[in-house]
Amino acid sequence: MSWLVFAFSGPVLWAISTHLDKYLVEQYFKHSDVAVLLLFTAFLGVLLLPFIAFYDPDIAGPDAGSIALVMLAGLLYMGALLFYLWALQFEEASVRWCRPSSKPRRCSATCWPTFSSARHCRSCKWRAAS
Repeated sequence: MSWLVFAFSGPVLWAISTHLDKYLVEQYFKHSDVAVLLLFTAFLGVLLLPFIAFYDPDIAGPDAGSIALVMLAGLLYMGALLFYLWALQFEEASVRWCRPSSKPRRCSATCWPTFSSARHCRSCKWRAAS
């Protein structure tokens, strides 16, 4: 039973995180660059470094190659996060859509929960021929 809680908590926490990110971007970074939010996040991590070093003093012991790999991983992560925040700035976080070139059968199969009627799909703007 305990694995079920972990299985369902992952997507739920991911959805909460996405909506919190969308709220921050819409509320505070609507007309500015989201890189400021990214820098704030990075500086918050830097502020936690002394506490991490106090908890585990051997953290500063790796060689230069390991440090370079960790820095590269952080740089790639921040780059991916920047594209994610740019996408949130211009698109909605909770929109479900299917490809506009989809045939009506495929559209109705992938977008069935969002149909308002049998002749119209709200999420992909597909309309049946009249």
